[in-house]
Amino acid sequence: MRMNAEQGQKGKRAEGLFFLLVDDNVGLLRVISAYLFKRHVRTDCAGGGLDGLKKYVENPEKYDAILLDVHMPDLDGYETMRRMREHMRGVPRQTPIIAVSGESLENNGEGFDLLIRKPFRYEDLLPKVMSVLPY
Repeated sequence: MRMNAEQGQKGKRAEGLFFLLVDDNVGLLRVISAYLFKRHVRTDCAGGGLDGLKKYVENPEKYDAILLDVHMPDLDGYETMRRMREHMRGVPRQTPIIAVSGESLENNGEGFDLLIRKPFRYEDLLPKVMSVLPY
């Protein structure tokens, strides 16, 4: 079976998914969000770790995946991920948190479900994210 742009591994469909994108690079957020929109994936964007954490805490079951830049000025990706994981303890569905970084990560990105290195090919983004979704 050949996968199209709206499918990830095992024939999963991307249509209707909802991702939280957290990055201090507003231009990159716009490009990723537009790319995903064309594939029927909805997104919320946060310009930093504190904003991303706030959006997640307000509605933890809303997101199918969180794409999180590691190097941000207000709250780095590691601390944002740790705080999100603390909130996930009381939530039935654990949302995958994906590190997005152009640099090597401490402890090989321990705590993240996946690492996507910048720069990346946009056509590779969705299948990689979908590979860690539990459904």
